[in-house]
Amino acid sequence: MRCPQRALIIAATCVVLCDAGLVSFVRQYFANDPDVGRNVTDIIASRGYAYEEHHVITEDGFILGMQRIPRGREEKRNSNDKQVVFLQHGILADATNWIMDSASESFAYILADNGFDVWLGNVRGNVYSRRHVKHMPNQSIFWNWSWQEMADYDLPAMINYVLQVSGQKQLFYVGHSQGTMIAFNGFADNPDLGKKIKAFFALAPVYTLNNATKIVKDAAKIFYPLFKKLDPNLTFDVLPGEFSVRSLTKLGLCGNLVTKKICYYIMETMVGMDSKNIDESRLPVYIAHFGEGTSFKDMVHFAQVTAPLCHVQGMSTPTLLFVAENDLIGDPGDNEGLKKQIKNLAHYEVITGWNHLDFLYGKDAHTRLYPKLVSIMKLKTQLIASRGYDYEEHHVTTEDGFILGLQRIPRGRGEKISSENKPVVFLQHGILEDSTNWVLDSASKSFAYILADSGFDVWLGNIRGNDYSRRHVKYKPSQSIFWNWSWQEMADYDLPAMINYALQVSGEKQLFYVGHSQGTMIAFNGFADNPNLGNKVKAFFALAPVYTLNGATKIAKGSAELLYPLVKKLDPNLTFDVFPGEFFESLVKLGLCANPLSEKVCYDLMELVVGMDSENIDQVIVNKKCQKFDYGPTGNKRRYNQTTAPLCHVQDMPTPTLMYVGEKDKLGDPVDNEALKPQIKNLLHYEIIKGWNHLDFLFGKDAHTLLYPKLVSTMKFKLNGNPQPY
Repeated sequence: MRCPQRALIIAATCVVLCDAGLVSFVRQYFANDPDVGRNVTDIIASRGYAYEEHHVITEDGFILGMQRIPRGREEKRNSNDKQVVFLQHGILADATNWIMDSASESFAYILADNGFDVWLGNVRGNVYSRRHVKHMPNQSIFWNWSWQEMADYDLPAMINYVLQVSGQKQLFYVGHSQGTMIAFNGFADNPDLGKKIKAFFALAPVYTLNNATKIVKDAAKIFYPLFKKLDPNLTFDVLPGEFSVRSLTKLGLCGNLVTKKICYYIMETMVGMDSKNIDESRLPVYIAHFGEGTSFKDMVHFAQVTAPLCHVQGMSTPTLLFVAENDLIGDPGDNEGLKKQIKNLAHYEVITGWNHLDFLYGKDAHTRLYPKLVSIMKLKTQLIASRGYDYEEHHVTTEDGFILGLQRIPRGRGEKISSENKPVVFLQHGILEDSTNWVLDSASKSFAYILADSGFDVWLGNIRGNDYSRRHVKYKPSQSIFWNWSWQEMADYDLPAMINYALQVSGEKQLFYVGHSQGTMIAFNGFADNPNLGNKVKAFFALAPVYTLNGATKIAKGSAELLYPLVKKLDPNLTFDVFPGEFFESLVKLGLCANPLSEKVCYDLMELVVGMDSENIDQVIVNKKCQKFDYGPTGNKRRYNQTTAPLCHVQDMPTPTLMYVGEKDKLGDPVDNEALKPQIKNLLHYEIIKGWNHLDFLFGKDAHTLLYPKLVSTMKFKLNGNPQPY
């Protein structure tokens, strides 16, 4: 490129961005910070984290650099089964956006310390992705691209590479500014790529610039025709190597008190640097790593007033939008329009007081936003979010100190605001399960979504020991005392804690309770032993009810009779967890049930012994009756004041009850339930569903047509006080 042309470009860019001189100023008037001269891996290493350098070649020949933080600071070894988070920077930026502050303040480190496998992307043209298999950066052809090529080539190359190396099938994508723009377009134009994203977190989303501040539009209108005359193809770089921001600090622009406020004001006006929420001592670092290079064509395309229409409505990826109230680029007005076009929008939030850069450098980002993002990823509520429903996370502490996680779907997918006084439905899973039982399928097939869309306030319970309720006020899961309980404690402590909490938060006096498998067993006992609790339940819907296991399948009885005495000898107190961590999930990730042969074996085993494990249920099988936990004569005397374990007295339960039994259920056996039926004094309905087994109540292909509408109708009839033929 000719010198006069380059000089004009550089001068104009400095006028538009006004960042280089600002670097000079802050370096002159603030203490020098070593992070100014460090590259991304130097900074990561300085914080005490392990890192990896990776490179991938795009389909059109660009060599992109990526960085990986594979583990938290205190971890010694990498783990192969971690969930992946991919962080993508915005325009004129690079991967340092996510790692420049302290370990407790930078999002990448926070994610790594929370157990995620963190990858940092770098799009073509910045300092980490400035190579090509054929062309050199000093050739104009090297710069003949815009963000469209990033969406078409860079994004799939990086995401596919990350998934290949990590061994995962999906990842979480977090984009900022232009990092959202390339995702909106990349995931819409390439649905297969979009399906590889568990959830897309769009921070300071940019899709159109209709309402962008006047100075941004004016700059684009002024400089576009000027540069178009200089080079019709716009094939040159912005802030090339020798004129990078760090290099330009020597020029002295904005380096005195007179020009300081002007430069700072322009920076604040154009990109949203808010002095009130920015740590000024870090300004040298932030600005030194800004302006790391892109093509001018990219900047023009980014700011184009008229451009080819992008069809974001074709994007199926579960999306969460986080918008800054005072953002001058990712304008709230633009994003209000965008929100309506996203068909799988899981969450939309406007953060008061924030501007464009607060998502990265805001002093309160690590307390106000990052924990929320981690919680959504870590607690797997993305299942709910991915279906387009709002959700809430709640926690309640039981009387004996367990911290239980509950999820709430407060309204239907089409509702914008939750209405008060909605009837509450509480869904309780079975043994070795969690609340995902009710939300795994599509919105039209999963019972929780059907209830929410039918006008109910839906709560999902999680009993002690599962992924969402694996905490205690005193003990840790690694301690045996943590596991010293059975379903009896679930009935005595978990059930009242969760139900009372749901009623307290919702403001209702009663709720509908729907239990499956062990979720019915703890209810039969909890409502019988605690009549006050039972009276808070409008109706108890028992799906695949389990009370005794006299008729349980032979293989279930055999395993219980064999394993119970054996395990009892290994640990007389039976205080350990079954399938610790994500045992089954890990096996599935290793390929279990992934081929036709093993799939058939898995299916047959699941069919034969579905949900059979808990030691106390083993006692029920062996003893052929429902009883409280048997601690032996001495232990029983101490706990129950009698030498034998007390029998369950379901006949004391006051709760209106409806029972739905699977004809071929091998655990909630029809024979056992026929015997249970006459013991329930307030039995409203009893039905055997032909052909169904234990899991058909949750995952049966016809559950959403054969059963769920009936349950919803029954609830609505009871609310209206009408007799229901059930």
